[in-house]
Amino acid sequence: MGSKALTIDGRPWEYRDPKNKKYNEQYQADRRGDDGSAEDDFNRHSYKWTNDLYDYSKGSVQDAAKALGIGNVDEKKEVKRILNYIQEGGRKKEEDKPKETVAAPAPEPTPEPLPPRGSTFKEDRKDFKQTRLQRRGNQAPRMGLTGDASKDAIRHGEDLNAHYVNKFIPSLEAEARLTAQEIGESGRFNLNRFVGKIPELGDPKDMFAFYSKQLTETA
Repeated sequence: MGSKALTIDGRPWEYRDPKNKKYNEQYQADRRGDDGSAEDDFNRHSYKWTNDLYDYSKGSVQDAAKALGIGNVDEKKEVKRILNYIQEGGRKKEEDKPKETVAAPAPEPTPEPLPPRGSTFKEDRKDFKQTRLQRRGNQAPRMGLTGDASKDAIRHGEDLNAHYVNKFIPSLEAEARLTAQEIGESGRFNLNRFVGKIPELGDPKDMFAFYSKQLTETA
C-alpha cells in the first residue's frame, strides 16, 4: 500500500465517517435554524457496514489495513479482517487468503444510536442491554504491539478515547434513561394500586360556629 492513505470505498476516511457533521443533514439544519426539515441525523455518505471501523482511531485502522495489505476498504470481509486484527492487538498473523473451510464468527452488531426522549420502556431496556460494556465489541480495546513502543502508546490512547466517546458515554446514557423509566413505572404502578380515599373537608361555616361556641363557653 506504500504511503498512500487508506480509503473507504474509494473515498477518504473522513468522507465516510458517520460522525462527520459536514454531511449531517440534521446538524446543518440546526445551524441554519431550519427546524424539522432534516430527515437524517447522520452522515449521509457513511455505510452501516463500515461504521464499526470508526469506533477506533484513524491511525489504528490505517496501521491494521496496511499490515493486512488493504489499501481500499470496499468489502465487508475486509472490515472484519481489520477489526479482528485490531481486537487481537496485532499479535495474530492472518494469512493472505483465509481458509474457506473455517467459518469466522459473526461480529457483534454495533449498537444503534439511542432513541430520542419519549422512547418506551421496552426500547430503553433493549438499548441498556446492547450498550453494556461487558458485551463483545463494547469492551475497552487492548494495546496493539507493533514493536514501536511510542507509536503503540499513542495509538492505544486514541483507541481509548474513541471507546470513551462511542461506547462508555452511550452506556451511561442508556443506564440513566432506563433508570428514569423504571422510576416512572414504579410510581405509576403504586399510584394505580392506591385504594385510599382523600378525606373531605367540612363546611367552613359549620367549623367556625363550632369553635366559636367552644370559645364562648370556656370564656
